[in-house]
Amino acid sequence: MILRNTPPTPARLAAAAIATAGVVLAATFAFRTFSLPLLLASIGGSAVIVFGMPDSRMARPRSLYGGHALGLAAGFLAVLAGRSDYAVAGAVALALVAMLLTDTVHSPAGADPIIVATGGAGWEILLIAAGLLLLTDLLGRFVGWCFGDPPA
Repeated sequence: MILRNTPPTPARLAAAAIATAGVVLAATFAFRTFSLPLLLASIGGSAVIVFGMPDSRMARPRSLYGGHALGLAAGFLAVLAGRSDYAVAGAVALALVAMLLTDTVHSPAGADPIIVATGGAGWEILLIAAGLLLLTDLLGRFVGWCFGDPPA
């Protein structure tokens, strides 16, 4: 991890803000179109990490994709278990354990099991989330490339 002693430049701040806003706008459009507004918070959290803390382990593509994949999978297990409060709590715990074991911890992904199990999302959420995560990753790489950040 690179520790910064100086604050980011105004250009870096603007790029991070614009990229974050772009991802959230795309997510808002997708979720209004498919009536899945709850995952928006999770994607917004991911954008803040990728663009605001690009040197963080949670900003790595492995953590971004892997954490969300495990969180979504745990959410679907909670659906299969009946969506009870215990199933939802167990799914979040399972997602965390899976992320720890695979070195893919990404804190916004901890909300995914709750969103899937309580929001009535179907399998389409996987494709929508994958597209938005890809957009977040690509914009993060572009912003990093523009400012000379080493790849995460």
